Amino acid sequence: MQKWMLARWTIAGLAIASAAHAQGRAPDFGAQGQLAISAERLFGVYYARRSDNLPPGPGGGDNLHSSTVIGFGWSSDPAASSFIQPRAGIDYFVVDHLSLGGAIGLYTAAGHNPQVGDTGFIIAPRVGYAIDLGRVASFWPRGGMTYYSHGDWHNIALTGEANFALFPRANWAFLITPFFDVGPFGRRNNVDFTELTLGISFGLMGVI
Repeated sequence: MQKWMLARWTIAGLAIASAAHAQGRAPDFGAQGQLAISAERLFGVYYARRSDNLPPGPGGGDNLHSSTVIGFGWSSDPAASSFIQPRAGIDYFVVDHLSLGGAIGLYTAAGHNPQVGDTGFIIAPRVGYAIDLGRVASFWPRGGMTYYSHGDWHNIALTGEANFALFPRANWAFLITPFFDVGPFGRRNNVDFTELTLGISFGLMGVI
């Protein structure tokens, strides 16, 4: 019985792989004129660390906060960074392989959550370069800046993404994205802080 079950799962896996191979990805992903529209950082595993630069004195000096988040959608962990929040992206290939674009996100009462009801926003301009890895996969590293504002909290970071696009069907892809955000310019209530976020996130993308 176990052998029959193993055989059935093997046949099913080969069928799925064959179907994905037959469908293929969008022809020449990264070709000039293509537009990629994506939903990013929808879920994943994230590590966030914040260092507050408080005035000298009792309770002053550097004050470290860290958090590990395994989540889906918008984070409500008050110790987590706003850099991990989901966002929508759009990227245009100005020449073959080279993309220019960005992402924008909105969230409420999440991340730092300075007070209930605050609405935050994220904007992240970027540049990318798509590298073909075969019929159903591309490596699309991207780099740029990310800025968020949430109540009294503000920061700007250098962002890097080692983006992998897997195409089970033409013009549609799953995104697997290891990333980092290094934000040394945080400010809240006249207190400076720095942030670091690391993680791997998952998303979806359509190509037209």
